[in-house]
Amino acid sequence: MIRKPREITVLLGWRFTVRYVFTMYFFRLISSISLSITVRTI
Repeated sequence: MIRKPREITVLLGWRFTVRYVFTMYFFRLISSISLSITVRTI
C-alpha cells in the first residue's frame, strides 16, 4: 500500500476542503438560527 506523494496531498486537500466547507455551512446555520431567535425575542 505505497501511495504516491501527489495522491496523499490530493487526499489530504480534499478532506481539508470538505471539512472547511462543512464548518462554514455549520457556522452559517448556527448564526442564522441565533439571529432569528434574537429577532423573535426582540
